[in-house]
Amino acid sequence: MSRRTALAVAGYESSPAPNPAEVAPEVAALEARLERLAVEYAKDGLWTKEQYLRHRAGLEGKLDAARDEAAKAATASAGWRTVGIRGWWDNASDEQKRATVRDYVRGVTVQPVGRGYRGDTTWQNTSLDWTEKGQALSELLQAQAEQDAAEAS
Repeated sequence: MSRRTALAVAGYESSPAPNPAEVAPEVAALEARLERLAVEYAKDGLWTKEQYLRHRAGLEGKLDAARDEAAKAATASAGWRTVGIRGWWDNASDEQKRATVRDYVRGVTVQPVGRGYRGDTTWQNTSLDWTEKGQALSELLQAQAEQDAAEAS
């Protein structure tokens, strides 16, 4: 995977980051529309089942996209792209960190180290199950670390 492709998959495309103040009302509005649609179908009988399911699928797709934008806005709003990952993480709120982890990590497995082991166990028996975006970011960061090490030599 090229560096450019990894950046695009990881959400670092060159398009400007969404504004959190603009995205949150859109998510709320779509959630309200979805709720109103369900009421109109269940109580008022304004929709046939087929119409309801078609409209619901469309709204759910828009809501998923809006939630993705909200997650991007949460991670980008602290200046992720300009201060680097470590700098961003150190200054990010807990909610921004949670949104980022949800976006990039599917799961974490921690294996026992064994009885009586007293050495450094930091990340030694830990593995991350990355999302597609997380895998691309992981590869990008590893390539950057290797490039930095080569330049330092």
